[in-house]
Amino acid sequence: MMRRVETRFGGLRKLSGVYGPDGSGLSGSGKSSIASKGILDNTWFQSAKVAKSWFKLSPSRRTIPPPFAGSSAVSGETWPVRTRNTAPIVIDDVRRRVSNVLFSRRLDATSRHRMIESHFARIRARHALSTEEESAIRDAMGPSRAFDAHHTFIEAGTPLNVSVLLVEGIAGRYKDLSDGRRQITELHVPGDFADLHSFTLKQLDHNLISLTPCRVVLFPHSNLTELTERYPRIGRLYWFATNLDAAIHREWVLSMGRRTAIARTAHLFCELQVRLSLVGRAEADGFDFKLSQVDLSECLGLTDVHVNRSLRRLREAGLMTFRGGRVTLHDLDGLREVAEFDPSYLYLAPHPL
Repeated sequence: MMRRVETRFGGLRKLSGVYGPDGSGLSGSGKSSIASKGILDNTWFQSAKVAKSWFKLSPSRRTIPPPFAGSSAVSGETWPVRTRNTAPIVIDDVRRRVSNVLFSRRLDATSRHRMIESHFARIRARHALSTEEESAIRDAMGPSRAFDAHHTFIEAGTPLNVSVLLVEGIAGRYKDLSDGRRQITELHVPGDFADLHSFTLKQLDHNLISLTPCRVVLFPHSNLTELTERYPRIGRLYWFATNLDAAIHREWVLSMGRRTAIARTAHLFCELQVRLSLVGRAEADGFDFKLSQVDLSECLGLTDVHVNRSLRRLREAGLMTFRGGRVTLHDLDGLREVAEFDPSYLYLAPHPL
C-alpha cells in the first residue's frame, strides 16, 4: 500500500523513492539516519535513545503528523512511503510513546510510592512507623489493579497467593443467598487491607466487591512472609489490623441485631467519618461517599425504602444530609448521640507494639 507523508523532522535528510519497513530502497546516510532509528512503518521512537534525541529538537522540528496524502510542511514536496496496513499514529500517540519510553518506570515508581500513603496514614494514626519500615513495606508491593464500580474482584473459595490493599475508592466484603439477596459485612476505605486474613487462610469464605471505582495494590504472600520475618514488628502491626477488622465486624453485628434503623444508619456514617478522617478523606462537616441507597441497604440489612426513610428523618432532624455522593454532617455530636456511637472499638489509642 502506498501512502504519502509530510514531515517536520527537519534534522533528517529528505529521501526519494519507495522504501519498506526494513529500509529497503534506501541508501547511504539516509538509510542509517531513518531506518536505524525505527521511524519507518509507524514504529517511531521505540527506543529511549531516539526519544531523547527527539526531545532535544526544537518544538517546530519535533512535530510529526500522522501519514496522510499531502505535501511536506517544510519543503512543499511529497514523499511516497510504503507501509503496512496499520492505523496511522497521531502526534498524541507519538508523545505518549516517547513518554512511556523515557519516564514510565520513574513515574510508576513515584506514583506507586504515593499510592500507599493512605496505608501509612492509617498505621501512623495508631502506631509509630519508621522510615526503614515504610521502605520495607514499599519493597513488598506488587502490581496495582483498577476496577470499575460493582465488580466482584475476589470470589469466595478462590485460591489466593496475594493480599489486596485498597488505595482508592470504597470496597466491601459480602455474602449472598441463592435467591440473590446480599449482605455487605464490612466496608473498606483507602489504606485498608481488604483481605489480609487471606495471608493465612489462602482463600476467603466471602466475596470482595468494588462499590465505587477502585484501585488496589497487590502484595504477594511470599513478599509478606519475607517482610514479616525480617521485620517482626510489621507482623504485629498487621496482626493488629486483622484484629481491628474483627472489632468492626462485631460492632456491625450489634447494629444489625439491636440498633433501630435510624440508629444503625447514623452509626455507619459516624464510623465512616472517623475512618476516612484518619487517611485524610473526611472532615468534621462531611465527606464524599459515592454509594447508592441500594448499596446502603445491603450494608444496613434494611430495604432501600427503609434506608430512604431513615435518611429523611436524619435530614429533617438537622443532623446530616446524604445527596449527590456527598455526606454533609450538620451536627456530628447529635448524630453520635442518636447512634450511641463510641469509637473505642476503632482502637484510636492502642498500646505500643
